[in-house]
Amino acid sequence: MTATPSIAGLTNRSLFRIQLQEPYEETILRDETTPNIRSITFSPKGTYLAYRTDKKAEIIKCANWEPKWSSDEKLFAMLLNNRVLIYEDVNLDRYTQYIQAEKLQSFSISPSMAPAYYFSIFTLGTSGQPSFWRVFKYPEFEVTQALVNRSSFQADKAAFHWNRRGTNVFAMTQTEVDKTGGSYYGKQSLSYGDVKGNAGNMSFSK
Repeated sequence: MTATPSIAGLTNRSLFRIQLQEPYEETILRDETTPNIRSITFSPKGTYLAYRTDKKAEIIKCANWEPKWSSDEKLFAMLLNNRVLIYEDVNLDRYTQYIQAEKLQSFSISPSMAPAYYFSIFTLGTSGQPSFWRVFKYPEFEVTQALVNRSSFQADKAAFHWNRRGTNVFAMTQTEVDKTGGSYYGKQSLSYGDVKGNAGNMSFSK
C-alpha cells in the first residue's frame, strides 16, 4: 500500500507531520523533550521519517499514527511511541491524559457522547506472553481499571468496531500467519465486550 504524501517541519518546540489529505491534522512526532533537532528527511516512499539532533540520529516509522476524535469532537487522540496521547477542546499545546502500554499497536474511541467516553486498545504480546485488547472508561487508564480485558496468543493486530451508541465493541484480531497450519493467510477471530464488563468470544458454524 502506498503511503499518503506528507510534509514535516520543525518549530522551536516540536517536530511535526501533516498528511496531505483532509482534514490536514498536525501530528506531533517529537515534543520539547527532544532538544536541538537539526534536520529531517522522509524516505522515498514516505514510510519513514529520519531526524538528527546534536547527539544522535533516529528513524520513525510513519504508521498507525492517524489521529482519532470523539464523536462530539471534545477529545482528540493519536498513537505515538506506545502511548495514546489525548487532547481536550482542540487545545494541542499539551495533552491532558495518556494511555501507555508496551507494544501498544492500535486504539479506538467509542462514538458515545459526553461524559461517557471509552477507549479500546490492542497490545502485542512478547516473549511467550499473549496479546491483549482492553476497554477503558476515560480517564481511568490503569490496567486494573480496564472494563474489558481479553487475551490471545494468536493475535498480531486488531480492528475495533463499536455499535452506534458506543456501549458495545467487537474486536477482530488476526495473525499474519496461521501457526496451526490451518490457513495460509493467517487466522482471524472475533470477540466482543461492553462497557458493563461483559465479554466473550464469537464462534461460527462451518
